[in-house]
Amino acid sequence: MKAVLPNKPLGQALDLTEPPIIIDRRGYPVDISGDRWELNEPTSKIVLDWSVMALRNLEIENAFKRYFGWLITAQSPVSVRNAFHFLPCFTQTAAFRAAEDTSSTIPYLAFSEARAALKKADHWKLHYARQVYRWCEAQGYPHFDFDVSCQLDDLVIGGNTKGQAVRSKNPNKGPLDAQEVASLTNALRAARLTNSIPLAEQALVWLALSTGSNAIQYACLREEDLQEEKLGDEVVAYILRIPRHKKGHVHHRAEFKERRLTRFVGELIADLVAQNRANYPDIESSPAARPILRSSSPSYGHNQPLAEWAWHLKASEVNKMLQRAVKQLGVLSRTGEPLHVTTRRFRYTLATRAVDSGASAYEVADALDHSDLQNVGVYFDVHSNIVEHLDQTMALALAPRAQAFAKLVENEASAIRGDVSGSRVYHGDRERDLTEPVGTCGNHSFCNVSAAPLACYTCPMFQPWMDGPHDLVLESLLRRREKSVEQGLNQKMIAMNDHVIIEVAGVIQRIADKRAEQHG
Repeated sequence: MKAVLPNKPLGQALDLTEPPIIIDRRGYPVDISGDRWELNEPTSKIVLDWSVMALRNLEIENAFKRYFGWLITAQSPVSVRNAFHFLPCFTQTAAFRAAEDTSSTIPYLAFSEARAALKKADHWKLHYARQVYRWCEAQGYPHFDFDVSCQLDDLVIGGNTKGQAVRSKNPNKGPLDAQEVASLTNALRAARLTNSIPLAEQALVWLALSTGSNAIQYACLREEDLQEEKLGDEVVAYILRIPRHKKGHVHHRAEFKERRLTRFVGELIADLVAQNRANYPDIESSPAARPILRSSSPSYGHNQPLAEWAWHLKASEVNKMLQRAVKQLGVLSRTGEPLHVTTRRFRYTLATRAVDSGASAYEVADALDHSDLQNVGVYFDVHSNIVEHLDQTMALALAPRAQAFAKLVENEASAIRGDVSGSRVYHGDRERDLTEPVGTCGNHSFCNVSAAPLACYTCPMFQPWMDGPHDLVLESLLRRREKSVEQGLNQKMIAMNDHVIIEVAGVIQRIADKRAEQHG
């Protein structure tokens, strides 16, 4: 590795005749000749911009630059970015600025002022400033005092608060509730039938629901990570190798966690891989790898250090794709607003649903790929979000959350395939010995749904008749739910059809709105 700085006094500027180059932890070169240091991070664009730091003392600035030059060789680009990003909470204090202007020692008061200015939940950010100060003092650089460094050793800063969004059940940041998950999965199944959103977006939302991984991990996935298990010539299962994250590895794809996918999700990912291969054939001379989630344009040229990552999405692009997909699906949150999602929310959701299903702390830790149980306790502190009592009044109140998959028609005669024998969808009520038609199936191919008419209310091919007895369907579902409560069944069994109840209520409400509109 070339020296971060040749043996020049700290008071001299860093602009040298030949750009100084250092080699980062992964073995890639980093040019630190100017005020913008671009780091080699394939999953995000990271630039340390010293002009933004606006340091006024050249000796202090050069000391900081030497620290970050060393940090680049020792830690990941993301860790370096975090250290740089949180340093201004210290450098913008009055005591620090005064030390710069008078070219004197940076006092402990600068830390006290920074601590006072930060919210208690943000005190952890001072860890980075403490590390910089102690390193610079240990190197013997001016303006950094041994006594202050000793005081910093005794400073109790505290850690980053974790789990608040989960504990508070924050409707915009915490785990999705049962109805939100049901609405999302129903919308995704409908999208698979209608191709209403791109295949890559469908795949990403299903992966987020199924694996709860981080955006960086999805950005690092490659086609080779999807593996088939076969019995003879038949594919019987799909395994996805997900790159492990935050395990101290130098490279992103150094170790993998295998996750078994459902057949539905596995086939969808396999279709995406096939689509990518058809649309983007291999270029023999290209060093670029083949990601599952592919960028529309390359981020790096053939001769750049990160050339193999040219077609990978950045982590921020993964979250944007996820948000765009859910927005297009039209799913509403419990607040009545469009559902806001991030990969983190899906991670919270995976863990809380695992706890609701009776998983142990070890099983939750394994699902999240945690190395220990330190951060899983929060998921056991929250109570189930399943509605205990659901009657007709509440069902109709929740109707606005219905996804409105089904397309209303006035009657059978106005339905697509309304004249086709066998296209009618019936509601049967054994207790009342009733069998009534409620709508028409518009699917021209074989439908493998055995739970008609309940599953039909979540299908875009179903056409409920406006003159159909949907109130009887709702009444029957609510009676069945109440019996489950009386029998003492667990909450998951009780709430099994809640999403259907809300969809039926949604149909009833839409019919009422349509009738009101027709009658002025």
